[in-house]
Amino acid sequence: MKIIPLRINRVLSPGDDVIKAIVDAFEEHNIDPSTGDILAVSVKVVSITMGYIVKLSEVEPSKEAMNLAHRYGIRPELAELIIRQGAIVIGGVEGALATISKGFLVGNAGIDRKNVGEGYVAVWPDDPDSIAKWIRDKLNEVYGVDIGVLLVDSRVLPLRKGTVGFALGASGIMPIRDYRHTKDLFGYEIRFTHQNILDELASAAHLYMGEGREMIPFVYLKDAPIELCRDCTSTEANVDIDECLYLKQLKRLLDADD
Repeated sequence: MKIIPLRINRVLSPGDDVIKAIVDAFEEHNIDPSTGDILAVSVKVVSITMGYIVKLSEVEPSKEAMNLAHRYGIRPELAELIIRQGAIVIGGVEGALATISKGFLVGNAGIDRKNVGEGYVAVWPDDPDSIAKWIRDKLNEVYGVDIGVLLVDSRVLPLRKGTVGFALGASGIMPIRDYRHTKDLFGYEIRFTHQNILDELASAAHLYMGEGREMIPFVYLKDAPIELCRDCTSTEANVDIDECLYLKQLKRLLDADD
């Protein structure tokens, strides 16, 4: 697999055309898209260009938000936005809430202040899979090829330091490789294992996107070991809490405390 980071030369702003930004990046880096390739797009760029940013000073905290802010040492306005995102708050540490939002276990419902501008935060778009499909369709119109699209964000993993990439949204890529009922090298029949293709690819892209001043909102991947899938979405890789190895146990502990 060949990974090509697409650095851009200007900061994108609300109202900018993200498709034009992608096309310009392709031209600058001599990318000739081919069917079966993958474009990873930073969710932050989507949030900024499509208007999913909020000025914190304009947010009026509720009583619930004030209580969360006091308990976990976060800004009340941020707590209010987390509530408005419909996130499930399962706990927190000083300065951050542990939340479930859009089926993902993430900090602060994915709300982020990095690279947005003083006093503003970026929130996740309402329907990441639909946006990934829209980008894919637009690029098909421009280039006449069918490529997969990932919307990439980052999160921390339990008991690990630092962020890793994951696919908040996707279009055109078979999300899961199912190893069940196949055999390993010694003939053992595999009973449970799936490989999450979307998050594997997103992590590879995020390695180049970084978390600071990299200015790499797009990463192009060629010859990835994937299957294209016309109607596949990222939600096909999600599981409910009662199917999750970790959160099912946490839910039992929380229920026992009530």
